[in-house]
Amino acid sequence: MAAEPTVIVVGGGYCGVTTAQYLDTFANVTLVEERDRFVHNVGLLRGLVDAGFADDLTMPYTSALARGEVVHARVVQFDGEGVELSDGRILYADFVVLATGSGYPFPAKLTGPHIYSELERLADATRDLRSAKNVLIVGAGPVGVELAGEITSAWPGKSTTIIDRADKIVPGPYSDAFRDSLASQLSDRDVRVCLGVDLIGLPLTPAGVHAPSKVESTSGEPFDFDIWFRCFGGRPDTDYLGSTIVQAVRDDGRIDVEPSLQVAGYCNVFAVGDVTSVPEAKRAGVASGHARVVAANIRAIHDGAVPRERYVPGAARIVVPLGPDGGAGFAAGVEITQREVLESKGKDLNVARVRGQLLGRTSNRGRP
Repeated sequence: MAAEPTVIVVGGGYCGVTTAQYLDTFANVTLVEERDRFVHNVGLLRGLVDAGFADDLTMPYTSALARGEVVHARVVQFDGEGVELSDGRILYADFVVLATGSGYPFPAKLTGPHIYSELERLADATRDLRSAKNVLIVGAGPVGVELAGEITSAWPGKSTTIIDRADKIVPGPYSDAFRDSLASQLSDRDVRVCLGVDLIGLPLTPAGVHAPSKVESTSGEPFDFDIWFRCFGGRPDTDYLGSTIVQAVRDDGRIDVEPSLQVAGYCNVFAVGDVTSVPEAKRAGVASGHARVVAANIRAIHDGAVPRERYVPGAARIVVPLGPDGGAGFAAGVEITQREVLESKGKDLNVARVRGQLLGRTSNRGRP
């Protein structure tokens, strides 16, 4: 091999960028990302209710790597060797890291490659939401609950209803005290939470658009709304995997990885973040842990050693802000205080930290 290993990182989200940055210190890195700007997805629900906040949620990739290259193209196919791009090129490297993340309904994630166009769509949704009297949120997981919190913080008194077929909000290995705290705060904001409710079908009107309508439930109760949002249905982005490597994809769409984060059956292909089968909550906070393991193991293999680093998932952790002044959290078996929630995530949703990581500055004001 060459003096420096060559590495292609597919996907420029949290895990992709962080892994590329770890590798950039000793490897020749190419980061492949279709979008023209990085998006801090964690802040998008706040951006939906606060246009000024949305301005700081995107940033260029130009300063992300000190030495490596960022290629803006869509990956058409990867089958264990070459990475085929939408512009016809096929890239080859000693190692490939799959970091394509997961998709999620708007507005929790932006979907198009041209981010300014997506931000215009977000601004349109903000105007429609502002004028709406009745808001319907389908899904009582962390995204739906957080969205209800943002809406009622920005517009106290706006009629907001959450519907879910589940029997509890924010399912997962969390305490009843954590859920009770969220439920109590939602109640204080007059958010109606309807659990165990199954809809006959999703609303026919587009999500995120002011279009008064109603939807029927199997119990016969209709739900009227002016605007609705879908807050469920995330899926790993692995459609580009070819017929050979796709055998490592499980039924749930996630890529089967070893504790070393090597894709099952491959020595020189790794996967990080949402696309992996690692049994943990899929959140941005795991990026550095995944990146550290992958970088150490790629360095070891390149040096002719055995890749010994192993990724061990941490204890269950979740923070659900309810706007800039509320929320609840759970970590390592105990409830996180509301003060800790606001300090760790609620106040600025880590915008300054992420911008510092990518750009070395904390604001977009007056900058590209």
